[in-house]
Amino acid sequence: MSNSSSRSFAGTTAKKRESAQKNKNPSAQAGSHRRPEDAAGDTAAFPADPMLTLSRITACLKGFAEDEYFKVSELMKRMENLYGKGVLSRDTLSKALSLLESETSKEYSIFDFVLEKYILRDKKYVLFDDYMDELESASEHSGQDGDVCSRPGASYYYRVLPDITRAEVKMLADAISSFTLLTMEQTNILLRDLNRLCNDPRQHLITNVSDDGYPYKLTDGQRAADIMNSIDTVTKALRRHRCVSFDYYHYTAQRTSPENYRLAFEKRSEHRLHPAFFVWSNGYYYLIGKSVGYENSNFSVFRVDRIRSMNILDSVRALEFHINPAKYRDENPVMYGGQTEEIVLRVRSERLNNAVDAFGKNFFIVPAQEQTAGPLSAGRADRWLELRFVANPKGVALWATQHCTDCRVLKPDSLIEAVKDNLKRGLALYETTTD
Repeated sequence: MSNSSSRSFAGTTAKKRESAQKNKNPSAQAGSHRRPEDAAGDTAAFPADPMLTLSRITACLKGFAEDEYFKVSELMKRMENLYGKGVLSRDTLSKALSLLESETSKEYSIFDFVLEKYILRDKKYVLFDDYMDELESASEHSGQDGDVCSRPGASYYYRVLPDITRAEVKMLADAISSFTLLTMEQTNILLRDLNRLCNDPRQHLITNVSDDGYPYKLTDGQRAADIMNSIDTVTKALRRHRCVSFDYYHYTAQRTSPENYRLAFEKRSEHRLHPAFFVWSNGYYYLIGKSVGYENSNFSVFRVDRIRSMNILDSVRALEFHINPAKYRDENPVMYGGQTEEIVLRVRSERLNNAVDAFGKNFFIVPAQEQTAGPLSAGRADRWLELRFVANPKGVALWATQHCTDCRVLKPDSLIEAVKDNLKRGLALYETTTD
């Protein structure tokens, strides 16, 4: 059997907003299809501990998969299997479902799912409210009473839609699984909490974490705690419009014997900052802001995983910034700080995806005037494109050097010289003879 309504990737948030608008409209409420005995406010039949009963019902509801349609009798059976016979009456369960159907559809519901009511029509599940709207419209033209609630043998079905889909849970779970700034214990706790949002019992513990000894997760519990403390402290400082202070660390090679070194994590500098925002870029999490005393300078960039001893400076009021983090990231590839300039690159068409990954999609594309571009084409009549955009030349220099066989800088001159210098110094390393 198929369902006439489909659920979008964005989850049920839009549905909750739509329902909230209807609840604000008195005329919409006047045409409600609920029967008087199903009124959500009627809790006279609830047991002495209604919260416990509601908690048990909710737990059983979340045991149904997203694509399962079930009757009250099926839910009742599941309740009895878990909590014993006589735990509540069928009438109480029906009233609770009416309550949940109303409450879960609200935009700011405390529940993390939406309970929908259906009716079976022509072997298809149709939303009950949609069916009633259609029935009322037909009755207005025919003059006959079309109230399906008064007809004997009418069967209702329910479906539980989580606020987050399996695909959304999977995407977030994979991000958490591969996130190197968490310990394995933190990772498993987050994945457990995330999976609670997904109703489908067949999708148990969506994860790709493999604790096989490969050292890609943090093992220093204190450092992991410092990362979370830094994020929390900056969030509080932003809310209170205060500056922050912290120590910044870096990796060094520390000699352990005449023949061996080990990787060490050591303090490099101290900072006082007007925090602006956090942003993800190149697989890392960055804190962006302006240094106290250098408010007219460029933004400074700090890796969150290299910050320790974060504190709020209560005596120093912070500047307020109105910047789009995504725009900043695209204009500062590799997260180098500095001024942005107009950039013009000539690239092979097959490198367009790499350019989008590095600089975003906000650039102009025009056909290159020289499709062969001399020796760069290596005898091939490749299609070349000119990309025009605004970015920090420092990051573009690194990208253009990396893709030197498929990219040529046309503007500005300073960027051309920077790439040429990178190539000369790199080639010199291979031309120098060593033992």
